[in-house]
Amino acid sequence: MEHTKKFSPGTSAIVFLLFAGFLYICVWSPSNPLLPFDQPNGSPKNFTAVEFAVKDELDLALEEASMRNKTVIIAVVNGAYVEQSVNAETTMLDLFLESFWLGEDTRPLLKHLLLVAVDQTAYDRCMFKRLHCYRLVTEGVDFGEEKVFMSRDFIKMMWRRTFFLMEVLRRGYSFIFTDTDVVWLRNPFTKLSLNETYDLQISVDKYFGSRRPEHNFINTGFYYIRSNNKTISLFDKWYSLKDNSTRKKEQDVLLDLLRHGVVTELDLRVRFLETRHFSGFCEDSKDVGAVTTVHANCCRHINAKVRDLKAVLRDWKRFKAALTKYPKAARTSAIVFLLLAGLLYLCVWSPSNPLLPFHEPNGSPKNYTGVEFLVKDKLDLALEEASMPNKTVIIAVVNRAYVEQSVNAETTMLDLFLESFWVGEDTRALLEHLLLVTVDQTAYDRCMFKRLHCYRLVTEGVDFGEEKVYMSRDFVKMMWRRTLFLLDVLRRGYSFIFTDTDVMWLRNPFAKLSLNGTEDIQISVDKFYGDPRPEHNLINTGFYHIRSNNRTISLFEKWYSLNNSTWKKEQDVLIDLLRQGIVTQLHLRVRFLETRHFSGFCEDSRDVSSVTTVHANCCRHINAKVRDLTAVLRDWKRFKAAVTKYPNAARNITMSFGWSPHGGCWNSWKPQH
Repeated sequence: MEHTKKFSPGTSAIVFLLFAGFLYICVWSPSNPLLPFDQPNGSPKNFTAVEFAVKDELDLALEEASMRNKTVIIAVVNGAYVEQSVNAETTMLDLFLESFWLGEDTRPLLKHLLLVAVDQTAYDRCMFKRLHCYRLVTEGVDFGEEKVFMSRDFIKMMWRRTFFLMEVLRRGYSFIFTDTDVVWLRNPFTKLSLNETYDLQISVDKYFGSRRPEHNFINTGFYYIRSNNKTISLFDKWYSLKDNSTRKKEQDVLLDLLRHGVVTELDLRVRFLETRHFSGFCEDSKDVGAVTTVHANCCRHINAKVRDLKAVLRDWKRFKAALTKYPKAARTSAIVFLLLAGLLYLCVWSPSNPLLPFHEPNGSPKNYTGVEFLVKDKLDLALEEASMPNKTVIIAVVNRAYVEQSVNAETTMLDLFLESFWVGEDTRALLEHLLLVTVDQTAYDRCMFKRLHCYRLVTEGVDFGEEKVYMSRDFVKMMWRRTLFLLDVLRRGYSFIFTDTDVMWLRNPFAKLSLNGTEDIQISVDKFYGDPRPEHNLINTGFYHIRSNNRTISLFEKWYSLNNSTWKKEQDVLIDLLRQGIVTQLHLRVRFLETRHFSGFCEDSRDVSSVTTVHANCCRHINAKVRDLTAVLRDWKRFKAAVTKYPNAARNITMSFGWSPHGGCWNSWKPQH
């Protein structure tokens, strides 16, 4: 008789638990590189088994962006709103985000923005910007291209947006919905009723001072709505009319509903927002002291919106600069502002206020144990967060002049630098390993606002914030302070690429560097002569890769010890050291990088198929660098677009390629009158 061995219930339970534990360790562990359950902003979150079963991606995205009272700011974008055209210098999304930086009391609100992307390009761009992102998938529909106002696809996209927002309300979240062609000049929560007086507060194209729906032309590009049974019912009824509206856009259908009694039917409390505060191109606010948002409504095309909204931000910067320059003229405004600020502190800025929770500067609080806090300082933690697995980081040093736009400028050096990682080949992932070292508070604030890896380098009694003109006394001081910092990084065991922010990364430089440990230093040059001897190379410390070892640490120690070299800049002192035999003395292995790959304005690469970086060297002023590097990125985008459009002619396109003249930098050396 054959016997079958049976497991007791207790044994089966033990086997099951062991198997579940094995799966957890091998597959579901947050540290598993195969399945990292990261949130869109790169902050891993661990959920219990129950939570994981219940919450979908939208739940998690809303939870990440939410204020304490379950309020979020929502914007919907497609590829046309996040990508620059070949000749454009900015995107609608960039203008929208820039307004949060320039606005009054708006920067913390970016932590509560959920960007809803309707195509993969928009989602990738959102992730690259390190925002809270959600990918809204619509099978069989391509919402990536520009949808011209009132076209069939435009109307489809607006209705898809309405359905999504209805889903958000059903999940218990209140929200401000904002188009990205709305620039935020002040915190709108200070102008909205937040005490549950209203269910819906909505912008209008023109304001007539009436509370009756029939007297208001609403605009669904900006509104604040509370989640409750009444507003959910409103959205249900609104969306149910989608197919019976003879190609009406959703805004017009909602207007009809409001005018035909849905307010009374659902007992809705609706407020129409004054254009004095919530302005637009249909009706400008005439009170710059009160204006909160400006909407590019009554406008048909994206390029037109971008052009005119750039002018709005330029006007806003001029207004703020004028108030700063002539404070006496703004005395009355200042008194009113201080009184309001005190009130806001009590009513809005309290740490217990659910609208503006106090998070860490990058929006991702991190708790360290007492031991970690004692052992690791801020630099250790910053390096650890940015590091690749082999303890390599990318380091750039910035000050205020490199991160702030002048009143008339279109962009900043930092923005150009970051944009190159987006448009470059195989460079986007490298941004995860960039550590931005800031030498003043403004630069640090800007870095944190952009949600990068940031470190604040403090130098007591020295202000490195303003532009330091090439070879000025303060410029030399700043370069030496940088050298000392990089020595500290090497001593901590980290190898790095150091890059100036006036270096555009067009391709992944690691593909052109020796990474097998054969070189200690690989450094760029102003001109390349093909000679490996140090005395025959004019090095440039604006871009180099260095391995951390005893030889390179000794080199930096010797280098920094000569920092009082009759006001020589650090680059010239390093050239002297290399030419005087330090390479042989320390047994250093040095490679001088070809300008064919690691190019610059001193010597352009003539091979666009191989060029990796372009440095605005041989240039004196920031404005000149920005102008000419903008042209570099424009040239690069045109080249890529041409090769994509005519792949069979790629060789001819490459052969005929030429960089735009660096006129701004050439002229920067002329005497200033």
